[in-house]
Amino acid sequence: MALAVSTAPNPTQESNLQLKLSTKREELVSKLSVVSRAVSTRAATQSLSGILVTVQDGKVSLSATDLEMGLQTTLEAEADGDGSVLLPGRLLAELSRSLGHESVEIEVREAERDVEIRSGGSSFHLRVLAAEDFPKFPDEGEQPLTIPAAVMAGTVDVVARAASRDDMRPVLTGVLVSAAAEEMTM
Repeated sequence: MALAVSTAPNPTQESNLQLKLSTKREELVSKLSVVSRAVSTRAATQSLSGILVTVQDGKVSLSATDLEMGLQTTLEAEADGDGSVLLPGRLLAELSRSLGHESVEIEVREAERDVEIRSGGSSFHLRVLAAEDFPKFPDEGEQPLTIPAAVMAGTVDVVARAASRDDMRPVLTGVLVSAAAEEMTM
């Protein structure tokens, strides 16, 4: 599988980073079937319905989250370059299962803002989602923030009243939580 990814969402950036990776169809299908379990079916944001393909230091990882559960796995592949691309998760998993050829090529076409997937004589196009909107996974070895249950419950009670109960605008139904050092803000 060959993957060319542009990490330049900003049109003012001059250089485009091109990534290439190659792998077998069975490996891709196997790893996507694991990660796609965390793809959100009722996403408040479009990025939660995607699978993030990341290449860093020659290692390829696939990530998905619905904000309640996050899954990440490595894909055995040969890779050149670093970067990431966010693809529609369910569609990518279904498409990869339907491919008949042993090898798969994926190339990001920046001008068209899509990804071309080729396998044998077949060719498919998927729109690229905004990778910068995908939630960041915690770094390995990072210590979690520990908060007493009573303090957490009290804080949630105070701020949850401001969250909307109307599903028409899902982004307003949540509570923004941020943590830094030894402090959490809601």
